[in-house]
Parts: sequence; C-alpha cells; structure tokens
Amino acid sequence: MVLLGFSLIHSVPDVRGAERSGSTFVPGTLGDYNVAVISTNRGLYLRNDIFYYYGTDERTVRNGQININLDQAAWVQSYKLIFVPGVTWLGARYAMGLNVGIVNAHVGSDVFQKDSSGKLQAVHSTGNRTTVSDIFLTPVALSWQLGQVHLSLAEMFTIPSGTYDNEEFVNISRNYWALDSQLALTWVDQRTGMELSGKGGFIVNGRNTATDYRTGNELHLEGLVSKRVVGRLSLGGVWYYYDQLSADTGSGTLLGDFEGQAFGAGPALRYNLPLGPRNFTLIFKWLHEFFTRDRFAGDYIFLSAAMKF
Repeated sequence: MVLLGFSLIHSVPDVRGAERSGSTFVPGTLGDYNVAVISTNRGLYLRNDIFYYYGTDERTVRNGQININLDQAAWVQSYKLIFVPGVTWLGARYAMGLNVGIVNAHVGSDVFQKDSSGKLQAVHSTGNRTTVSDIFLTPVALSWQLGQVHLSLAEMFTIPSGTYDNEEFVNISRNYWALDSQLALTWVDQRTGMELSGKGGFIVNGRNTATDYRTGNELHLEGLVSKRVVGRLSLGGVWYYYDQLSADTGSGTLLGDFEGQAFGAGPALRYNLPLGPRNFTLIFKWLHEFFTRDRFAGDYIFLSAAMKF
C-alpha cells in the first residue's frame, strides 16, 4: 500500500480549531496503516473514504459572531488520488497526491444578535449544506526504507477552492491557504504482522479575509498499533493529539486566543482482499474524543477502501 496517510479530507465544516472551532486537520485522517510507506510499484492509487462525525461545543466564533451551545453532524465522501512515478530522489521513493471531497453538514447553535433595542440576545439557528470541499494537494512526498522501518516527509497545501459565503450559516471551505509539513514513521514486521505507525504535522495557516481571522499555528500527532490476527485481517487501535501552539489574530478574534487542545482514541480494523492481480484494502476506524478544550467533542467513524489501478 502507498502512503495511506495522505490527507483524507480536512474540510469538515466547523470541526476543530479556532475560527468556527475548525481546522484543516481532521482527527483520524493521518494515523493510518503504512502511513510512511510508498510502494515500489509505479502507478495510480485510489482511496475512497466515507466518514461521519457528530460533536458538540460550548462556544466558538462563526461568521463574525459568537455562537454557543453548538452541535453538528457531518458526512464526508473523500476521493484521494496518489501517483507513484517510480522514481527516487535523495535515496527516497517519490509520490504526489490530490484529495477532494463532498461534504454534507448540519449545524445548530445559539447566535448572539442585536435586537431592535440594540441589546444582544441568543437566537437559535440551524443550517444544512452539501457541497464540494477545498482541494488538498501534496506535491512532494518522500519515503526512505531501512529494513523494517520506513520514514517519510511530505508537504501538503490546502487550496481554498471550495464554495465560501460569509452570509451562509454553514460553510465547508476554510477560505484560507494552509501549509501542513508532515513527518511519518512506520515499523512493520512482515513475519508476525505487527505494525507501529505514526505521523506528526505542523500547520501554518493563512488569513480568512472575509472575517479577518487567522488561526494560530497547529501541531497534530496521530498513531496506530496493529497486529495481524488471522489471514488477511489485522486489528489494532488509533489515537490522536492536537494542540494549537500560537494565538489567533485579527479583528475577528472575538473570543481571544482560543487555543484548542484535544485527545482521542479508538479501535481500528484492516482487511486485505485480493481481486485478481490487484489488492483491495478495507479499513474501519472509530475515534472517540476523551478530552477537548475550546473545540468540538464527539466521535469519528471511518470506512475506507483503497486499491491500485
């Protein structure tokens, strides 16, 4: 399998981080099987991911207004293409990737608005939207192998290509550029089927010019422990940790620094199914969030399928 840790889809609306309690990082999308591995076989690889998220949050800033008592549910259909040209650079295998998705989200919250007398009052609002996400481009991913250990470096850009309208209650696009510099490590024992994988990333965010809001720099870590239990079936667990390292800036920061933290974990399952000359991989993951601060708290459920053309 080839770099299954490439971005799944990072543009779930209003999920995680500062503005809109959101970020270009979505937990569970990077801590995956063989996250640091690039295949020796050149070709085009396709991965399709479906995941569901439901969570609640006490407060956030959305569309230039303070929102409280938030809840949201989101379905994401993600399409990921990874191209392996079969070349090496600096002793590493090279690959590139492109990721885009379709998102359906329902959001509800109490929004502070001015009444006819000019006083602020909380008005409950809801919204539902289905649209295409931003594009996530990984022009460079490099993977080195030393025995059973794989090490990879990658640079991923968030391109604000999705539909954004500050007058809409629900937005899918983040409406800003971001750069996510990633380092991953995978250890696999082919004899026992034991695997340890992990990926860390550092995100530098651009400014949302529509709201004059710039989310601070973010650190994300994800990991996986798995063991082949019988035949082609592997069972294990996944976890993630998120930490916003610097304060938000801009006139839109109505709640101040709003530096979020979170931790979640859950089970993982992988099954490799041979289809003629190809290998079809199915992955199931569930992440429950045990600790969050200034962020949504909830559950992610993933079902993924990957194969080589």
